[in-house]
Amino acid sequence: MPHDLGLPWRTDDPFPDVIIDSDDYEVANLSSSADCAFIVTAVNNHDALVKALTELSNMYTHAWDRVDGGLTMFGSSVDRFQKAHRDAHVLLCAIKGEPLHVDVDDDTVLVSAPGSDANG
Repeated sequence: MPHDLGLPWRTDDPFPDVIIDSDDYEVANLSSSADCAFIVTAVNNHDALVKALTELSNMYTHAWDRVDGGLTMFGSSVDRFQKAHRDAHVLLCAIKGEPLHVDVDDDTVLVSAPGSDANG
């Protein structure tokens, strides 16, 4: 029976080329620690990134196309769009290992790459 691979995944010293799940089960053993770090970051952030990008995509249904090519948003849609944009931006920075260029609320949860500071 296959093992249910629990998240988050991680790499550990002294074996940065081994991926381990939350139950200490070895998921993969690669020849490159950089590949391991990339895979761990991608897997750990996948669901949150899909959720944030889906929300951004869904926001288009709350915008009015203007004749000049612009978009107009009304009421709470602006706050909802700003939150969706911030969430996507935070996740992209975490995945890319870049510092944040926006303020982050205290309730933001990030899963960063090993050795990176996702909160910039």
